[in-house]
This record gives sequence, C-alpha cells and structure tokens, in this order.
Amino acid sequence: MKVEIQLRWVLILASCVVLFLLRGNRLAISIYVTVVTLGIALYVFWLPRRVAAAEQKFTRELLRFLSKGDHQALDRAARKAWLIRRFGRAHLIPEGRALAAGAAGDHEAERAFYLEAVRNAPPEERVRLEVNLAAAELATKHYDEAEGRYRAALRRRPDFTVAMAGLGRVLVAKNEELGEAVTLLRRALELSDARERSLLQLTLAEALVRSGQSGWEPLLSEARDGGVSPDEADRVAALASSQSAMRG
Repeated sequence: MKVEIQLRWVLILASCVVLFLLRGNRLAISIYVTVVTLGIALYVFWLPRRVAAAEQKFTRELLRFLSKGDHQALDRAARKAWLIRRFGRAHLIPEGRALAAGAAGDHEAERAFYLEAVRNAPPEERVRLEVNLAAAELATKHYDEAEGRYRAALRRRPDFTVAMAGLGRVLVAKNEELGEAVTLLRRALELSDARERSLLQLTLAEALVRSGQSGWEPLLSEARDGGVSPDEADRVAALASSQSAMRG
C-alpha cells in the first residue's frame, strides 16, 4: 500500500508540537507565531508573484532560444528554474526542453520530456501535451502509443484537427485502417491552414496509394509545389509505381 504524506499536514503537526513545547514561555510563543504568520503571508502573497514572474521570464527565454536554435542555453535556463519546478507549473520546464529536443532532431529525448510534462500537467493542459507527446511517439515509431493518445484526444475533442492529422499519419505508417486514415486526412486537409497543407497532401496521397485508390497524383503534385521534401515525394511516387507494377 502506497502512503502519501502531504507537506501542509506535516507542518501543521510540527507547529502543534512546537507550541506544546513552548507552552510555558509566552515570549517564545509570540515570536514563533509572528514568524509563522510572516511565513504564511510571504507564501500566500509574495511567492505567487515571484513564481508568475519566473514563468514569464522562462517563456520569453524559451521563445528566444528556440528562434536562435540555441538549445544548450535553453537547457541551462531550464536547469536554473528551480522556483518554477518547486512552486510553479511544473510541466513548463519539461515542455520547453521537449520543444528544444524536437527542434534539435532528438525525438527520443523529446518523447521523454513530454512524458514528464504530461505527468506534471494540470488537467486543462493535458490534452495538448498528450497530442505533442503522440507526435514525438510517431517520430520514434512508437505507433501504438501514439494511436492511443490521438484517439483519446479525438474522443474528448472530435474536431481537433491536429489529432485527426496525427492519427491519419499513424495509420498510414502502420499501413492499417487505411480507409479511416483517408477520411481523417481529408477532413484535416479541409480544416488545415496553409502551413500544414502540403504535408497533409503528401500523407493523404500515400494513404490513397496504399489503399489502392485513385486521386493521389494531383495531391502529390500540389504537395511538391507546396515545398515538401523532394525525397518524400519521390518515395510516394515510387510506392505508387511499385504497387501499379504488382497489380499489373
């Protein structure tokens, strides 16, 4: 059986013990009560402001270091952010380190940091972090875990475009449920913005090729025009040629 000890109850018990030991000394009790009251006031009024300021500073540094590609500086800033780690929103630090690891191409580290962030996140932040974690799991070929997270996100938010696209990519990568993948990717493509459109077109073209459906050629052409990796576009075209040869 796991026993959890909450700090506030330990402090209350310790205070009761101290007051009992000092019961015969009014001056000592007065000093002790004054110190405790001051500590509570600092904890309630001063500390939240300091934590909020530290979180804002860390967020600014995160954006600045990411824009410069200075991942080592971001890592140093994360290690120094003890105030956030101890009293603030503890998921901010591993989330920042996950973003840096992903930008550096270290998706295994990205996945590990997102797992830590999810464990420490409040409920209202968890869906977003779970989807980011699923993307890292897709990049590291943990397909089953990624599929489960995307499906859970869509159960909570059926119109979540990022989760639709992510689940479609997972199913294409697994070469399973390709009809569902096509439906998801078409829907995500309808709702996507220009930045994501070419990659979705490429993935949808691959889903159509793998499922033996037509209509992939214009999608692949638009994806090329949109700036997707030529190697990835050539891979889908080669897959279509090989499947056509097999059917022929």
